[in-house]
Amino acid sequence: MSTKHIAIILPTLYDDQGTLFKQKKATWPNLTILYLAAMVPKEHHVTVVEEALEDINFDAPVDLVALSVLTGSSRRAYDIAAEYRRRGVPVVMGGIHPTCMPDEAAQHADSIVMGEAEDTWPALIEDFQHGAMKKVYQEVKRESLANLPYPRFDLIKPNQYRHISLNGSNIIPVQTSRGCPFNCDFCSVTRFWGRTLRYRPIEDVVREIRMSQARTICFTDDNFLSNPERTIKLCEAIKRLKLKWFCQMDVNSYRQEEVIKAMAESGCFMVFLGFESMDPNTLKRVGKGFNRPENYAEVFRVFSKFGIGIYASLIFGFGAD
Repeated sequence: MSTKHIAIILPTLYDDQGTLFKQKKATWPNLTILYLAAMVPKEHHVTVVEEALEDINFDAPVDLVALSVLTGSSRRAYDIAAEYRRRGVPVVMGGIHPTCMPDEAAQHADSIVMGEAEDTWPALIEDFQHGAMKKVYQEVKRESLANLPYPRFDLIKPNQYRHISLNGSNIIPVQTSRGCPFNCDFCSVTRFWGRTLRYRPIEDVVREIRMSQARTICFTDDNFLSNPERTIKLCEAIKRLKLKWFCQMDVNSYRQEEVIKAMAESGCFMVFLGFESMDPNTLKRVGKGFNRPENYAEVFRVFSKFGIGIYASLIFGFGAD
């Protein structure tokens, strides 16, 4: 088989004036496109582009374009796809938007990938090489997250990302689990990853962190403390790496002081918590009635006790607010 040039692109979005949203630097690299790049067979040439950080060179030689599409970036993704297809380059779309809106996305792409791509993306590339690419590739949900490919950290362009003031390093994203036990109305996580929690082996996570050579980690799990016993074991395993790291979890995690202590001792300096609203009735209406606003002050007290800062998520614009 001949070498193919494959471009994996994370489209930006249009602002209210119809101008492309651009950033001088992003907080951390997009993990999805690094995973997708890792699954491209080694005989092919792969490039990754975050369009918010760099322009797309439509004139660069390419045999196949893959777009990772969010709903907010879908209009821009469709424009990118149209330009490549006008030039005779086939376009694949995947991500949350094509997964939730497959019929719409299929109108703008030669093929769409629905759901997780560890099995479907390599199959698509194989079919493409033989001129037999299908219109739709549907995920087969993996029960185990063992032996996932390691992201192509070598494709990261460090100058595109901010350095954290704690240690002057880039932030590297790492995923240790998928899924969330909750089902909040405003969140797409369970639609994509499911409500059943699946965990990567801790040794795989440690190996990935070592490969990344990162000093600061963002754990992208949707609920890092969903399994307290595992979280403690993970903290013990990464403590020797002397990292600085942060994660996201649910507000009620404040009750797990033993785990929070282990997190702090292993380098956690901040957590992202979804408070969302101060109104209990609003929280119930959006499927987040397990949040108790009367406990919010205690949440801050507990995390402050262990020297961990809180990045608070608050949603404005609920109907009763």
